[in-house]
Parts: sequence; structure tokens; C-alpha cells
Amino acid sequence: MSLGMYRYDDYTSATNTPEELAALETFASIIQQGGSTAVVVPDIQRVKFNKNFWNIAFSSTVALTRHPLTALFCPPAPPSSGPVQASAAQGLRLEDHAVPALKGALRELVTLARAIGWSDAEDTGVPAAHVDRTFENTAALHRVPDNGLMPSMLVDTLAGRPIEVEVIFGNVVRLARRYNVDTPRIDVL
Repeated sequence: MSLGMYRYDDYTSATNTPEELAALETFASIIQQGGSTAVVVPDIQRVKFNKNFWNIAFSSTVALTRHPLTALFCPPAPPSSGPVQASAAQGLRLEDHAVPALKGALRELVTLARAIGWSDAEDTGVPAAHVDRTFENTAALHRVPDNGLMPSMLVDTLAGRPIEVEVIFGNVVRLARRYNVDTPRIDVL
């Protein structure tokens, strides 16, 4: 868990005051004593924004399709595996259409990050390399047909509960409007 001081309408400050640091470290120690991991960061807005890469592209996609990510990343099942015939071209269609659309949404996040003022730096910014890294890490994890991992948005969708649209998308969309960044793919998701 990342812990930081939320500064309303300030997205680029990257320093905690001594008082903020003391409060955050006290809270982190309580979490750690309970057996969890907690890391104090000086720029929680940027850390949260980086987390949106995965949620915006992948969590929303599985909620919309009602299928786990293995449906996107696993090769098609052989025709004899069930009543629905798998198309040999399914993987090609995903590669031609779904993959570029998802990567396009991730690139929109990078464009927004630059407009906000975050650099391309690996540990203090929002690196453009995050697009391919997020995609490849997710693909590697979900190429295993029975991995069983389901994003919370899919779990909520399948259970008929409200999903985290505002939490995941709300501020990103508002920031895009504020900084005049076009986000057509994110808007659709």
C-alpha cells in the first residue's frame, strides 16, 4: 500500500513536510504491525495516476465484456473443446483491434500526464514505457488459462453491484477536460 499526503488540486508536489512525514510514518507503522506492507511516498497523486493504467484499460474491459482477461490473452481453444467453435482468427482480430485500442487508452494517459506536468522519468514521473510494460505484464499473467485472477470491477459486475467508475475514471476524465487533452478511448471505456 502506498501512503501519501493528498494535496487538493496539486498534482506535482513531491515533498512531504516533516509533520506530514511523521504522520504518514506513524500510520505506515500501524499498518505494518498488522502484517501488511505500507510505503510512504511524497507524491501520492502521481502514484495513484500510475495505478490507473491497469484499471482504466483492463479492469473496465473485463467489466464491459463480462469475461476475464484470459479471454483477451489466451490462444483460442481448439474446436473440440466445447459447444462453441473457436475461431482460429480470434487471436488475430484481438491483435488487430482490441490491443491497439487498449494501448491507445494507455497512451492517452501518458499524454494527460505530460499536460499535468509529470515527466517521463521512471521513478518520479509517468514514463511512456509504462504503456508497453503494463500491457506485457498483464498479458504474461493472463496467458495462463486457469490463473483465476479477476479484477474487482468484473467481480462487482458479475455480482450485480455498482462498479468503481467514479473512483477509477472520474478524476482522470475531469483532468483531461481541465488540461484540454482528448481522451476518446478513455471516454468510451
